[in-house]
Amino acid sequence: MRRRALLGALAVGGTAGCLRLEGGSGTTNATGTDGAGMGTVETATATATATETEPETTTERGDPTYPFGLSDDGVESYLYSTCDSAVAELSYRAQYTKVDVESGSQKWHREYEAADGIALGHWNRKGGGPVDAFHTIGGDMLWREEVADGDTYGLSTRPSFEEIFWAEEIQPLLKGPAWGSPERVNDDRPAVWEVRADSVGETVRSPGHSEGELKSIEGARMRVDENGVIRRIEAVYDSSNFEGEVRRHRFRFEVSDVGAVSLSAPSWVETAREERPDFSAQLTDDRKYVRLTMESGSIASDSRISVFQQPDAARKYVARTDREVSAGDELYIHAKTDSGKFNEAGIGYGTRSSVGTPPTLDERYHVVAFRRDTKYEPGVDVAPPS
Repeated sequence: MRRRALLGALAVGGTAGCLRLEGGSGTTNATGTDGAGMGTVETATATATATETEPETTTERGDPTYPFGLSDDGVESYLYSTCDSAVAELSYRAQYTKVDVESGSQKWHREYEAADGIALGHWNRKGGGPVDAFHTIGGDMLWREEVADGDTYGLSTRPSFEEIFWAEEIQPLLKGPAWGSPERVNDDRPAVWEVRADSVGETVRSPGHSEGELKSIEGARMRVDENGVIRRIEAVYDSSNFEGEVRRHRFRFEVSDVGAVSLSAPSWVETAREERPDFSAQLTDDRKYVRLTMESGSIASDSRISVFQQPDAARKYVARTDREVSAGDELYIHAKTDSGKFNEAGIGYGTRSSVGTPPTLDERYHVVAFRRDTKYEPGVDVAPPS
């Protein structure tokens, strides 16, 4: 069975004082210009006759100006959208790492390459195996993970930009810190500015989470170029999770090799299209169970199936598989609790579990299968029987 080495981790180091910006380094030894968006010197030479030519003329670039979202007052949250537009036609490498400072454990580390409207991602799944992800021009992400029984595949409808420039993490880090005035850090083009923050300026959700709150900033630095590309972010911060627990994290994001990357779709993509799972689901007549039927593909053991109450996912029921589920299998999912936003659920394989009387499911629901943070497929809607 093939194995792919664990991706490099971010060193935790000390937590006191400001962060030190290191020299940029890509994920490979490839070299190239780091100046996408630079204007070129144009030379116009026209020959009227064999002996008659026009003089050479040169177009000079004006002084650099801040991109939309960066100003003398600091950073605005819409810098994220500016970056989205700026990188749409660029090639580059990017990576981000997030570490729990107190435990020293690495929570996230992912590496990406992007070019010509497609992107490839690589990471090791915590509690799982090596993962490869392929983002199409349309925004869908096909992925594969190496598990005990081979490879498992899925399709996650997440835009590539929001995956590479990790939206849940970076957007709160743009909006929440009290960023200072930009400071130019280079002499060439594109111009690059650095901004710093050491406190929270606005209450925002916890970076990397849909709930919780950014509590404090120990040190943060960000570099942005004149085209709006976010080149680097480094931050140490305290934030809470949905249970109110406060943890300290160190986050680093970096873009490199701008304009020096070429890509093509890997060979496993077609296999992923064919073998990713597809299922149907409906509520049983007594509204106690969601009956899920695997139409094709498979779901690996230790995956989860979530039943979201519609229309706003105010409540969800989460069950975990303890075996591989394959085409033709039927699962009966029932709620174990019904007392809050998050509720545990159980699974009966091929038949209903003998669990007494589960809570009644009277609303409309959306059923999704997940492998950690990636979807196996977009999910299906379920309505109560009429």
